[in-house]
Amino acid sequence: MPLYVADYLADTGHLTTAEHGAYLLLIMHYWKNGGLPDDDGKLARIARCSVRDWLAMRQTLSEFFGEGWTHGRIEHELATSLAAYERRARAGAKGGSRGGSGGGSKGSNAEAMLEQCSSETGALQKLSQPQSQDTPSRKKEPPRARDTGTVQDKALGEASRSFAARDSFDHPLRLVHGGGAR
Repeated sequence: MPLYVADYLADTGHLTTAEHGAYLLLIMHYWKNGGLPDDDGKLARIARCSVRDWLAMRQTLSEFFGEGWTHGRIEHELATSLAAYERRARAGAKGGSRGGSGGGSKGSNAEAMLEQCSSETGALQKLSQPQSQDTPSRKKEPPRARDTGTVQDKALGEASRSFAARDSFDHPLRLVHGGGAR
């Protein structure tokens, strides 16, 4: 429940401490449950005070509510919250589908990831096959950063060259982590 402190203080400056507490408890109950009962005993329990204390503050607090203990500001906030929830639910129903068509899994990101994993697994299996000892191994350098002249690009180029010089073999997992061509 949003609480607009400036508005609250402007509207409730005349309330006693007990009335502030009762009013806040009433509006919190309203927010959580979508309304208030029109029964003094139940309202006293919600406000956490005795029926006698409730009846003493009832008139003052009723000025903040309409007929049947309705509250215009909270009704507005509940409607806004419901609209936002429905908007997010519609967006969520579209999920990871491409083009926002929603509903189906055809062309979904999950399907594309599954296909990519399958192809990478096949590539990894080929790379992990034992090679004969008389086949010379070729060292493949990782792609170099494009030279745009930025400090970051130069540092990346130097780091990748030092990485390539340090390793004396091609590790199959580099395909997964972006070190090789796909």
